[in-house]
Amino acid sequence: MELLFEPVPEVAAAPSAEASPTRPPVTHYLVLPNFVDPADIEFLIQCQFPQAKWLTEPREAQDGPDSVTLHPGRLYVGSHSVFEGPFLSTPEHPAGFGVQGVGVYALVTNRERGAQPVPGAGDRDGLGRVFPAGLPIRQELRTAQLLVALARHLSGSVIFSSAGAGVDAFATVTPDPQAGTDLTIFCDVWLEPVAALAVAQRVEPGAHFGGQGEEWAGPAELEPSIVEQVRAELEPEIVAHIHAVADENDLDALAADEVSSAYAIFVADLHGIVAVEIGGTDEVPAVLDGMNWAETGVLEYRISWTPSDLFQWHTERPSPEFVAQRAYVHGIIRTLAAQFYAQTGGEIADEYGFLIDPQQL
Repeated sequence: MELLFEPVPEVAAAPSAEASPTRPPVTHYLVLPNFVDPADIEFLIQCQFPQAKWLTEPREAQDGPDSVTLHPGRLYVGSHSVFEGPFLSTPEHPAGFGVQGVGVYALVTNRERGAQPVPGAGDRDGLGRVFPAGLPIRQELRTAQLLVALARHLSGSVIFSSAGAGVDAFATVTPDPQAGTDLTIFCDVWLEPVAALAVAQRVEPGAHFGGQGEEWAGPAELEPSIVEQVRAELEPEIVAHIHAVADENDLDALAADEVSSAYAIFVADLHGIVAVEIGGTDEVPAVLDGMNWAETGVLEYRISWTPSDLFQWHTERPSPEFVAQRAYVHGIIRTLAAQFYAQTGGEIADEYGFLIDPQQL
């Protein structure tokens, strides 16, 4: 059975009646090389915009014995943004669609532009290249970042309408699917520091606790004259009481079990720092909305890489040497995530907030 699509319209409907001459509607396009179920698209968008929902769901219509047309749906993203599709790309469209795609989505939002990109600033997502006259701000920036994240996650491209009001000019961003290395496990299971260290050492035997620092040698010595002056100003009974209370507090602290509410594990020095940061948060991430176990707060196991070469890290097209380093580190991070997930369960998200299947690690 052949699946057919409607062609991309030249003009998409405005998201709201609140557009104005200073904030006219603008349409950006997500172009996917392969068909992705619209339900999966909705789920991914909800990871960043929990309020997203279909206003009109895509629907199939039988055209004949051997073909079905999938008519596009309309997805609410925000009060000023809607997501429409899927469509079929056409060479006649003003956007050109030099990138071929069988699943094209149009994101319509209000055009909101700010200052020009800062020369020399990082531009891993290519937005500085695409919007040289003024970067998107507010809702247009959030939706532009969403499109880049979706394209990276689904190995697609984004065609941005980048010119000023009243003039269309299109530019393409094809983000590197491997650019994101960091992973976070959200769960309700606390691993004691020693247990977590043992998990990390299965992957990298040299892993150790971060921030160990040096043994405290006690407070700095005060000048005898200062001590005597303070003593002279206090009654002996008060001095004795202060010492007694301090001794009692010290004994209580020494007798109590040491409790950690957060800690970090330094895993390895691999062209930079690979670390696991463990702690809790009362702010439940949007991606966990609706999960009962996360209603009162969650624990985070954040596995990250901070490379030595920050310039290459923030470059849209880094050098082959950096790409090779990043791929190797990404493998280590995925292995760490799999090992920790086996102990904690929960959910795993990439650095763009999309949940991923643990079986894909």
